[in-house]
Order: sequence, then C-alpha cells, then structure tokens
Amino acid sequence: MQRRIQLVDIRIGEQVSEHYDLVTHNTMGLHCDAQHFVSVTNEDELRAALSWAQQKRLDVSAIGGGSNIIFAPTLNGLVVHMAMKGIRFEGQHVIAAAGESWQNLVDTSISNELFGLENLSLIPGTVGAAPMQNIGAYGVELADFFVSLLAMHVVTGEMHVFDRTQCGFGYRQSVFKAELKNQFIIVSVTLALESEFTPRLDYPDLQARFATSHCSARQVADAVTEIRQGKLPDPFKVGNTGSFFKNPELTPDQHRRVAGRLDGVPVHRIKDGRVKISAAALIEKVGLKGHSLKSAGVSEQHALVIVNLGEAKSAHILGLATEIMTAVESRFDIKLEIEPVRLGFTDIN
Repeated sequence: MQRRIQLVDIRIGEQVSEHYDLVTHNTMGLHCDAQHFVSVTNEDELRAALSWAQQKRLDVSAIGGGSNIIFAPTLNGLVVHMAMKGIRFEGQHVIAAAGESWQNLVDTSISNELFGLENLSLIPGTVGAAPMQNIGAYGVELADFFVSLLAMHVVTGEMHVFDRTQCGFGYRQSVFKAELKNQFIIVSVTLALESEFTPRLDYPDLQARFATSHCSARQVADAVTEIRQGKLPDPFKVGNTGSFFKNPELTPDQHRRVAGRLDGVPVHRIKDGRVKISAAALIEKVGLKGHSLKSAGVSEQHALVIVNLGEAKSAHILGLATEIMTAVESRFDIKLEIEPVRLGFTDIN
C-alpha cells in the first residue's frame, strides 16, 4: 500500500499546476491566482494530493463546480479540484461521488424512478458541495433525504463517515462550514429517496403551475427548472453565484421588534415559531435592485443575485454586498448574511 501511494505521490507532484487562474472554476467569473492547483479523480489521488500539501506545509482548499464561491485575487496553498465521478443505486439509496453534477444526480434519480429531489432541480454545483450548505429550494432541503457522507481528513488522509446528526444541518449551514471548516473534504454522499412520487407543491410558483397534485416527477422538475431560469440569470452568460444572501430568519420577538418597518415585505412562518423574511424584497425596498458598483451589479431579474457585469473583481462584489447590507440594516434593523463561501480572504466578517 505504501509503495502505491508513493507512486501516486509522484504522479500528483507532476500534475500540480503553479499559479493557476481559477476563472473557469467559479461561476462568478473572478480571476484568482492559485499558488498550486490539482484535479483529482479518486480517493488515492486525493490522499496523495493532501500528503503532498502536508509535506510542503501548504493550506488546502477544495472546490467543485465553483458555483457558491467568491475567490480572493490570490489563493495560497494547494487548491484541489474534486473531479470524482460516479452514481450508483442500492435499493432506494443513491450514492454519488463528490464531483458529480448535482443536476445529473437529480435527472438520473428520476430516470431510475426514485424521487424527492425534483424541487432541487437546476441548483448549480456538484454533489460534494450540496451538504456543505444543506442546499434547498421550493420547500425541500438536502437534509430531508440525507443518510450519510464519506469525507477525508485533510491532515491524516483518513476516511470518516458522517450521519445526518453529525453534519449539524441548518438553514444553508452544516458542521463543515462551522466547527469542522477546512478539516474534511467530502468524497461521496448517500441519500435515501422515495419509490413513490409525492409532489411538494407548497410554494405559490408551483401551485400556479399545477391545478391538482396529478403530475409526474419529471413535470415538477421541468417546472422548477423553467421557474428558476425565468427568475435567475444564467451563470454561463452572466457571472453570478445564485442567491448571494440568506433569507433572514427571525425569532418571534425579533419579528415583533421590526414588523412596523417591513411595509409589505413577504414573510413566511417556519418551524419553532420563527419567521423567514425575503432578502430580495428587503433589497428592492431600499432601492438597490439594478444598482451597480463598477463591474458588480444587483441583477435586474432578481435582487438576491449579484452579477459580474464585465471584469468585476472580488473587491467590487464584496463592496457592493457591504453597501446592500448597510442599507438594509439601516432601514429595517435586519442583518443580511452572505451565502457564498469566501476563499483567500484574511478577513471575511
């Protein structure tokens, strides 16, 4: 075993690129000079890459499709691109490699007559990124179907299994964005899907599409895709990371304190008595939809999306985000929280 890893180490060392521009590895289209970069396609290559980084005392950052990342202009250490592929089914369980396209997992599951992921159609990115922030849309979250994931420890190279409880899922949150941040790299994800299709049509956009619940999984997936395409700019045409801010969740006391300021802003009551506020509506209310700062702008299609209007730099993106957050807090006394991960920044508060 040791000899095999040594041979892989040599190959990994030869495959590492220096001063690699990550512009094609993020949907915001930001230029970023990665000190070292390597793409891995299996567990041995990943373990070898991590060993190589440990030997050189380099920090490690893992990326997938780059759909939820804001890169700094430079990123020190080794950037590992997770290119592992593969989807297999075991009964109602589906096991997908981290580098698989999330949309491919949705489509493949439907084709195999396993259901539940339809409302998560067209969410960009890879399977490995999905548990990081517990992706969700139209009343469904990854956690609803999550069984476990396999992750490799960055320092030791050991594999660990995390169940749903250990992942600490919350609203766009997991343990991998909190106390275990930068300590593990997700290798694969296991979900338990449904053999019988039950449509989830609670959201008005879907209710308007289907007068009754008599619809197929493919029809729901196609409807979600059309709705998202109509609301959100295509990252292949206009650089963006999708939703840039989380929808604020307020306790009943917090809601009562700010209710008088909301002035028609949509609210949605959720579990534990909390209230979810539309961040997009807050941004529109302060008049910043369509606003721009140099080459960064608030999308005309959806106020929750910040777009790259040309050659935007990360400073323009985050500068505009700060302007939005300041305006919303000043008017509504509500703090917006940035959703994308920020890599390479010394201060990300």
